Amino acid sequence: MTVTDRAVGGSAARTLSPALILTGLLLVAGNLRAGITTVGPVIEELQRELGLSSLTASALISLPLVAFAVVSPFAPALARSLGLERALAGGLVVLAVGLVVRSLPGQPLLWLGTGLLGMAIAVLNVMLPALVKRDFPHRIGQITGTYSAVQSSFAAIAAGAAVPVAGLTALGWRLPLAMWSGLALIALGAMLPQLRGALPDAAAGLRNVDTAGLRNVDTAGLRNVDTAGLRNADAAGLRNADTAGLRNVDAAGLPNAGTAGLQNGGVGDSERASAAASGVDRAGAVGRAVVGGLAGGRGRSPWRTALGWQVTAFMALQSTGYYVLITWLPSMETAAGVSAATAGVHQLLLNGFGIAGSIACSTLIHRSRDQRLLGVIVPVLLAGAAGGILAFPAYGAIWASLAGVGGGASIVLALSFFGLRTVDHTQAAQLSGMAQSVGYIVAAAGPIVVGALHDATGSWSLPLTVIIVLDLILITFGWLSGRPRLIG
Repeated sequence: MTVTDRAVGGSAARTLSPALILTGLLLVAGNLRAGITTVGPVIEELQRELGLSSLTASALISLPLVAFAVVSPFAPALARSLGLERALAGGLVVLAVGLVVRSLPGQPLLWLGTGLLGMAIAVLNVMLPALVKRDFPHRIGQITGTYSAVQSSFAAIAAGAAVPVAGLTALGWRLPLAMWSGLALIALGAMLPQLRGALPDAAAGLRNVDTAGLRNVDTAGLRNVDTAGLRNADAAGLRNADTAGLRNVDAAGLPNAGTAGLQNGGVGDSERASAAASGVDRAGAVGRAVVGGLAGGRGRSPWRTALGWQVTAFMALQSTGYYVLITWLPSMETAAGVSAATAGVHQLLLNGFGIAGSIACSTLIHRSRDQRLLGVIVPVLLAGAAGGILAFPAYGAIWASLAGVGGGASIVLALSFFGLRTVDHTQAAQLSGMAQSVGYIVAAAGPIVVGALHDATGSWSLPLTVIIVLDLILITFGWLSGRPRLIG
């Protein structure tokens, strides 16, 4: 199903343009990090006013990552229940509320609002790759790279604007922490036209065969009714219903024969849907997607597949390296004799070149038949950057830029795998929830472990060596995840 006919609620919904849908998607992406990166620059002012210790402040900053890990596994079920559009809209509403609540007086509200923010972004994180898979199935890399670049841009703007905005009024740090609720409401407004006629995934799968990927009979390899063996059951080897695997129509996710349009021998769209469900072996991956769609998206679980865990490991390891550098790069450089001002510039380079890496990766993803080469090159860039910081810290600008390119490319590649390695948007949401849950658990622990290693050794040599080793391991999972395979 593509953007031209993705809704099933009526003709009005079918007139949505790809540009409108893409605009809503990009505005949602702009909300994914802005509310998080705005905290760091004003954390000292926040600590002074509320009397927070450094440990408590660190826990506050890490709370969204913990929420990502906890909530992500449940987001696919929410999408099946409400539909992608409604789940995204609900996430934006909760995000706007959380951003405002955390800026209100009272320390409990700060924690409550931060928790709401983390839960909302967790849902948005999981939904966007599924939305890309469903509405832009032939442009996964390009669209993922674009929304990752938008996400990084707003994150950088939020971090850079926090201190100046905090100095504008007596509200201080509370204003920059709350103001991004306006962006959430703007994104919600852009999503509203898409809510008309939107259905939960399970209902949509039964109401319109296009939702199951059957825009036309040829898609399922059924060029005509004779080919499907509907005019003559023997022609398809269907001497009886049991042979076709149709002993029980419920097995195809169809509660009764009437629902499938099989009350008589007529040959309509619903009959073709049933024929496609019985022709899974001939239709290959498309047929598996059909069965998954008609069954309410309850196909093969990524949690039970090697490929699902390979993609998850890639997501976890690349996220860990990114959050370690975001947290500790300035400290690593100042310990090596780099001035604090210069280290700040290098942090800007890290973020800026991250946008360039996102765009470059999105351009290259579909230039070859698989992503194995990219899956190897990206970890090599990250390992090279970490090795450079360790061996030649005086050239920090080069290493920060290299890490930015590698980090931006790695997150685009990881997010693209959610769509490239799955058969439909429902399974993409399941893989996204799995990989982001495990990934953010590991990512949240990464900076803490690296900091503990530094405290224990009094040096950044061992922590950087550990990061290099993790990046080398990442090469293996990049190669495995990049193979042209589907979870099925």
